Amino acid sequence: MKKKIYVCPKCGKALNFSDNPEYTFQCLDCDEDFYEFEAIVKEQEKLEGIKDFTSMVDAATRIKEIKDQVAEDHTRYISIKSQDIVGQVCEYIYETLQSILNTSIHKSSKFRDSAAIYTSNLRLIFGIWKDNGKEYYATLYLIGDYSTSYEIARFNQDEYVLCDNIERYLITLVEGWKSLKDSMNRMIPYAIKEYNEYNAKEIAKIQETKDIIDNFRL
Repeated sequence: MKKKIYVCPKCGKALNFSDNPEYTFQCLDCDEDFYEFEAIVKEQEKLEGIKDFTSMVDAATRIKEIKDQVAEDHTRYISIKSQDIVGQVCEYIYETLQSILNTSIHKSSKFRDSAAIYTSNLRLIFGIWKDNGKEYYATLYLIGDYSTSYEIARFNQDEYVLCDNIERYLITLVEGWKSLKDSMNRMIPYAIKEYNEYNAKEIAKIQETKDIIDNFRL
C-alpha cells in the first residue's frame, strides 16, 4: 500500500501544514509557504508492521513454564532445607544453653544483660516467656526488612520450639549464623564471668556486714 506525501517544490523535503490560513503548506527548511497546487505530490511505500510473533510467543510461553517449574522446585527445596538448617541452628543453641537454663543463672539481670547477643540480622535474648503453660528463657529472633523482628525459636532447659515459618528469611539466617555463633562463644562465657564476679562481690559485702556486727561492742 502506498500513501501520498507533499514535498517542497524547491528543496524536495516533506512539507508541514502552514500556520498562515492563506496557504496550505510550509517548508521549514526554505521558510516559505505554498498553496496546495504548488506542492509536489509523491507516493511513498507504507511500511507494513510485523504481524507474526508466533515463534517468539511460543518461546516466551515455554520459558515461562520452565521458570514456574523451577520456582516450584525451588520453593519445595527451600521448605525442606529450612527445616534442616533451622533445626541445626536451634539444636546448637539448645545444647549450648541447656546447662545454663538448668540453673537460676539465666534469671539474673546481670547475666541476661551481658549475654544478650545482637548481630546485624539475628538476636538471642534471655528473659521469661510463657506459652501454652510452659516457660521459655531464651528466644532467637531474625531481623527482617524495616527492622521487623520474627521469632525463630524459644528455649528452656527441656526443649526448644520453632515459632515461625522463616523459609523466605532462610538466606538471612544462613548468612548471619556465623556471626551469631561467634558472638555466643564470646558473650556467654563473658556473661557467666560477670555473673560470678557480681556474686563474689555480694558475698564479700555480706561477710563484711557480718564481721561489723560480730565485732560490735558497747
